[in-house]
Amino acid sequence: MNRLALSLLMMSMVGCASTSLLREPGKLVGLNKGQQNVARILCLWEPSHGNNVEGKPARGFAGQILFFGGKDDAAVRVDGQVRVVEYDNYSVDDDEPKPLHAFTFEPDAWDVHRTEGSLGQSYSVFIPYMQKHKDTVNCGLKVEFTNKDGRVVSSDITEVMLPGHTSIASTSSFRRSVTRTASRRVGEAEAAKESSKKDQLETTTIALPRK
Repeated sequence: MNRLALSLLMMSMVGCASTSLLREPGKLVGLNKGQQNVARILCLWEPSHGNNVEGKPARGFAGQILFFGGKDDAAVRVDGQVRVVEYDNYSVDDDEPKPLHAFTFEPDAWDVHRTEGSLGQSYSVFIPYMQKHKDTVNCGLKVEFTNKDGRVVSSDITEVMLPGHTSIASTSSFRRSVTRTASRRVGEAEAAKESSKKDQLETTTIALPRK
């Protein structure tokens, strides 16, 4: 008799909630904060412009990131640490690419980037390119999610070409050649300098923005 009463109560509750949930499917997924079964991460990246970690204009990558559970058709809301790893001069042929920088988002800071859409919960973020040269470069980006129980799920590395800044055309072929050579040497010098002083990957932790 108690089981029958409980079943009727549950059916009544589902009947009251079904209309609003179907009208706004994002809310159904949004209730699942603390999702414990993130199985895969989908990342969409494209070249963009924004601000670097110092608040200055910079070129970089705009991303839309979605997390999916093992049995979820819609993207879910997550509650854990998110780490975005940036690779410089990336090639798909590299078996073990060397990271350039990593950006770490704590749970509350990451949740600020969340929006609801037709695919469920998604996160939009800008990641600055951490080198100072202005040449065209092929980069890689990987997202790692660490659950509160310590389990880590990683996306594949997404390859993105970052266009260089447009330069003013010169009427002198000699001047163009000298400029290209100088730029290349400066880039090589900066790369050598950075390589000598960085023995390990630098990490920037993103704090929750102040209100």
